[in-house]
Amino acid sequence: QGMQFVGQEALLEQKQNGVYKRFTMFILEDHDTDTDLWPWWGEPIFRNGRYVGKTTSSAYSYTLERHVCLGFVHHFDEKTGEELVVTTDFINQGEYEIDIAGQRFQAKAKLYPFSSLFTQRRRKDELELSGYQRE
Repeated sequence: QGMQFVGQEALLEQKQNGVYKRFTMFILEDHDTDTDLWPWWGEPIFRNGRYVGKTTSSAYSYTLERHVCLGFVHHFDEKTGEELVVTTDFINQGEYEIDIAGQRFQAKAKLYPFSSLFTQRRRKDELELSGYQRE
């Protein structure tokens, strides 16, 4: 109690006011790894046709059999250019594209890694099985 830590003030401000950029995972939908250029980092991210940020990294996922890009999404007012809070709904309700060397590819935005989905399912299965008793 009463302890301070580096960044505490900034975290409290974010909790009160919201965040103005959101780290998001993008799964490339219509990208052909055999014929299309691969993403690296710094690719523009478009939401509903408008620029909202850029990628910070990318990799090929053998589990998903697609490229996965990570990047920060911003939200700007269309008329004033004012930076707005990036909400979960803002991320989830957009249509995204990643521009790789001038060609845009459709992307699905995810706020949480797919591994967390597998973990939640595994925990649910464990809970269901924990009530099972042998006869």
